[in-house]
Amino acid sequence: MHPTLRADLDRLPELLASARDFATHALAGIGERPVSAAVPAPAPGPLPTAGVGAQARRLGEGVAAVPGLRLLAPVRLNVVCFTLTDGPTPERLGALARAVADSGEAFLTPTVLRGTPALRAAFSNWRTTEADTDRVRDALACAVRELGPVPVGDA
Repeated sequence: MHPTLRADLDRLPELLASARDFATHALAGIGERPVSAAVPAPAPGPLPTAGVGAQARRLGEGVAAVPGLRLLAPVRLNVVCFTLTDGPTPERLGALARAVADSGEAFLTPTVLRGTPALRAAFSNWRTTEADTDRVRDALACAVRELGPVPVGDA
């Protein structure tokens, strides 16, 4: 083994101790306050009118207009969180997400918001256009129609 590497390996506990000390110091600085108290509140102001935030808002408006879907939270930045109006089970939402993914338009991820199973669309590509967003909305509308109502006895 190379002598320098051997020397570094011998010092590994010391190196780890300083990392542990830093974490301990950082947590001690927070003290009894919850972590949320250390995070600044979002700045008030207008919602995004361009970029991924604007496309997320556009999809949020589109989702709100699709029969069978409802927004679970206002769109503030780049994430749209929504669910089915009837029978929002993880299984039905999974089927909806698979149908949209199979269309090739978007990949939606499952989540739970305030106890309600949901899907989320997160925008990250600055090249996303209004036409892209409209195709995702249309794929969602088609998938909701194909999914159909909650089967009797499952409601």
